[in-house]
Amino acid sequence: MTNIKNILFGCLSLLAIGLVVLTGVFVSQLLNDSFNKTPATITVTGYSKINYIPDEAVITAGVLIEGQDPKDIQIKSDNLMTNLVNFLKEQGIEEKNLKTTRYNLSPKYDWDNHNRIIGYLLDQTIEIKVKDFSKIGEIVAGLTQNGANEIKGLSFALSDEAEKNLKKEARDLAIADAYQNLDNLKKSLKIKNVKLIGFSENGNQPITYQRFDAALGSGYLESSVSPILAGENEFVSNVYLVFELR
Repeated sequence: MTNIKNILFGCLSLLAIGLVVLTGVFVSQLLNDSFNKTPATITVTGYSKINYIPDEAVITAGVLIEGQDPKDIQIKSDNLMTNLVNFLKEQGIEEKNLKTTRYNLSPKYDWDNHNRIIGYLLDQTIEIKVKDFSKIGEIVAGLTQNGANEIKGLSFALSDEAEKNLKKEARDLAIADAYQNLDNLKKSLKIKNVKLIGFSENGNQPITYQRFDAALGSGYLESSVSPILAGENEFVSNVYLVFELR
């Protein structure tokens, strides 16, 4: 009886070993097939650069009010901002092109006297989009004359629609450049057929330029109606195309 058990155990052991070996061979074959079926690929890049002139200016201005009573400085700030908005509407700026970007009421401390609150500061900022660049100097001067004591900056950019069109144009040019590079590679490497299997894009956003800030002082801005020039900027697009060799 013992001999029979030993024989059965030996057979089962051999069978188990055989299964392990067969499994290893099968997995190895699958891996080899997988590696052998991995397609050869090449990646080509495309590049384009478009010079453009911004069609939108963004002025950031506001009021900074200091006082003892938070309610009083809120009333003063709101009145000043109302004057600014009314002035801007008189200049033809539509309400959709006006946006409050900051409203911060904070205590002012006497750090040398046990951090005692000695007053309050209210910082309120508005962002103004201007389409007519010839009016920028006049608008900035008018803002200071109507109560703005902070001119935080002026930048130039593209409107959403113009940026969308520019990005598409730059991408199309970059793709055309990539296909031209592909044709050159096919000739050099003697490649006949390829299939596009991947695409990625890295497009730089249009750059905005800051022209001045509050450091110039409101006195300077009140008398400044000189032309503000947006200049010419660049938009760059890079694309990457991956092709499978056939």
